[in-house]
Amino acid sequence: RVASTAPERDGTTAWWVDLGVLDSGGNVAEQIATSIGVVPGQNVIGELARRLRGKRSLLVLDNAEHVLDATAAVIAALLTSCPETSALITSRQPLGLGGEVVWRVPELSMPENTANVTLDTFDRYDAHRLFMVRAREARPGMVVDRRAVGYVATICRELDGMPLALELAAARLRSFPLPTVAAGIADIIRWRVGDRTKPARHATLRASIEWSFGLISPFEQRALVCLSTFR
Repeated sequence: RVASTAPERDGTTAWWVDLGVLDSGGNVAEQIATSIGVVPGQNVIGELARRLRGKRSLLVLDNAEHVLDATAAVIAALLTSCPETSALITSRQPLGLGGEVVWRVPELSMPENTANVTLDTFDRYDAHRLFMVRAREARPGMVVDRRAVGYVATICRELDGMPLALELAAARLRSFPLPTVAAGIADIIRWRVGDRTKPARHATLRASIEWSFGLISPFEQRALVCLSTFR
């Protein structure tokens, strides 16, 4: 949304770059070049700088945590040579660059007490709205009545408002009624999203956890296993 509305606000040329498709050794500079229409050569960063220099530009880089060092190096080089360029990077860790402003994405809003949720207050909460958007993709025409309000509020609370978990739960509505989905929420670790266009790490909660686990060092992995409450 930021990338698509930037030109309307102040004439900035914006590009969205998906880093999630790269493996841990992926070439960040080449991915940026491909996304903004530059044919990468031997000096990719130099070619990018020539394209961006003198223009008000915004690079939106999504999912940088597994290529953090490479992203930091490329962005530092580009911002130094292209002062009118800005970068917005989504990552689970900051890049650690001078001048970096860190904004922590807030959790989806949810009611403190699901028993107090009514039809009138249901749409006030981000978690409920996200669940219903995905639920209606899985089951078009789904209507929220008084009984459904309670089930959806309970599902969102049980899943702590985690977006991926809510999407997994909503996808189950293709095969099961809402009460069944709510009753089986404890097994969500094994549920799978049916959308084949999603990255493999978003197919199941287990895949997401394994992908995240793989991003930390062997020492951190051992520490996490020792400290974990659950298997």
